[in-house]
Amino acid sequence: MAEYLQDFLVLKDGGKVIFSTVSEIIQDQLLFGGFLEAINTIFNIALQDELHTIEGGQYRITFYTKSDYQFIGISSMKVDYNQAAGELKFFANKFVEQFKDRSPENSNNDVRVFQCFTSEFKKSKKEIILERIQRI
Repeated sequence: MAEYLQDFLVLKDGGKVIFSTVSEIIQDQLLFGGFLEAINTIFNIALQDELHTIEGGQYRITFYTKSDYQFIGISSMKVDYNQAAGELKFFANKFVEQFKDRSPENSNNDVRVFQCFTSEFKKSKKEIILERIQRI
């Protein structure tokens, strides 16, 4: 299981959730994804800057953009920010690598093709790295 992130969401065009882990934190993934996309867009337009993190009392939401995807990681405030952000980037890169030929547009907007990533997210970074080394 991911060590630092409790939730991982992938958004595309206008806040459409194409992948998310299931947890008790987010009750409505579609509403939450749209809300975060709206905050991020307003931040980008109004301040002409990139939003990296939102911190609350218990949770931190970290944003990362790559290859036209918006990746969002939710972690506890007790977790080191750099560790959580690093894990978010690790899984974002893994997601982009795994689905480089499958965009929602190429999949007839069927986001079920991305659900197989759940098994990757349930692994730790260490497990994934060890698997890569063993293949070599």
